[in-house]
Amino acid sequence: MEADNPGWLVGWGVFETLLGRDGRPCFLDRHLRRLAGGAARLGVGPVPDVGTLEPALRRLMVENGLERGLSRLRITAVPGTVLVTATALSPYPATAAVVTSPFVRNERDALAGIKATSYAGNLVALREARERGADEAILANTRGELCEGATSNLFLVRRDGCLITPPLASGCLPGVMREVVLERCRERGIEVREESGPPADLATCREAFLTSSLRGVQGIVRIDERELPAPGEVTLRLRQVPGLAPSA
Repeated sequence: MEADNPGWLVGWGVFETLLGRDGRPCFLDRHLRRLAGGAARLGVGPVPDVGTLEPALRRLMVENGLERGLSRLRITAVPGTVLVTATALSPYPATAAVVTSPFVRNERDALAGIKATSYAGNLVALREARERGADEAILANTRGELCEGATSNLFLVRRDGCLITPPLASGCLPGVMREVVLERCRERGIEVREESGPPADLATCREAFLTSSLRGVQGIVRIDERELPAPGEVTLRLRQVPGLAPSA
């Protein structure tokens, strides 16, 4: 790897973290679509297609003894280089505790909506949350709207029973699992909206959950000091859908 590559020096790159299940990468087409979009916005250059990357990921899992069970796959694209890695993964717990973060997401930032390797801000927010005894940080944006978790997307079930998630205009990452959950909800007649809301909605929601490619759908059991039933009714219904609960 070139020592002067801006991808390694200043985070000029994009990456995808995806789930491997029994030697097969999950939702690879969706991940590569997002990777290619981010790479184009940053001018990193074209990234390999599914026909190139899928055999490479499968071979990598076999070579590392990961052809059974779950694995964490990562594709990193920086100028002139694409790196793929695979490690074993233990399933996430069914529930998580979250705290509201003192940090905010800038919805007008040049990197908004890109899964960029400039990821330190996310990790600082996550570390601060863990120091407060939580598993994830929930961030608002500069307009004071709910945005996302440091490493996840956020869904809330309002008192009226409607499931909502912040829209992409909030500055949140267009999560692959977020996209899949929206589709599965609509297929199953679960009312869901992409809708802006204030952090105060966290104090009134009936249930809530996080989504990401590795955690699938994970119920929220505590928001700051507020306890929630978790996994809640909607969360449990979604976790029973194939592919939405990695441990299933």
